[in-house]
Amino acid sequence: MKPLLIALCLWALPCWSQDQLIPFHKIDAERRSMVEDVYYAPTVRILKNPEQVDCELTTLTWVLDRLPLASRLAQALDLGDYGVVANPEEEGAVDIDDREGALATMRVVYQQPDIRVYLANGSLESRALPTVDGTGLIVLYYDEAYEGPGLEAELSVFFRLKSDFLHLVTRAFTDQLERELNRRLVRLIRAALRLAENIEKDPEGVFARLQAVEGVEAAELEAFEEAFLQR
Repeated sequence: MKPLLIALCLWALPCWSQDQLIPFHKIDAERRSMVEDVYYAPTVRILKNPEQVDCELTTLTWVLDRLPLASRLAQALDLGDYGVVANPEEEGAVDIDDREGALATMRVVYQQPDIRVYLANGSLESRALPTVDGTGLIVLYYDEAYEGPGLEAELSVFFRLKSDFLHLVTRAFTDQLERELNRRLVRLIRAALRLAENIEKDPEGVFARLQAVEGVEAAELEAFEEAFLQR
């Protein structure tokens, strides 16, 4: 029995060093318990391998700070088709529509110069699954690459279904849910990473596309010019 008990305990522990990366005590009390519930008892946990991002930290930060604008620019550059708009009721939150049946409200619950932790509540509709409601925890860690220029980014997604019954059902269901989340949430964040790379590589070209984006405001154009064309 002891080997089995030890194995179960090890399986239950988070398998990455994010206990150190996410100081739960610094997260707003209103959100903290939800963040801990999702992190420590997810229905699905996706830990992606580190990947190279060919841009400076300031470029990626600029993109992450402007997700609604970034989504329209990513669409113009054929990097992804996502509807991201500011949530009218919660300051700093955004409403996301992936155009394929996933809807969520997402906000940053913790950030430092090298990490952002997002909490998202929403629903997922798929041909392969019934429509499900749940909460996602998205952890994006980025730092200077160990070798060469650019950044190294690590992305992790923790998702817990709202339904306790579905949370405990068969592995076949959770496998399909993991595939859907991997395809949708992971793709969303990667679109932001690729956009940052495009800005770094060709800021003038991206600015030209930004000027053609419908509804872009003069202040947004000025912010881009100041950040990338005057440095």
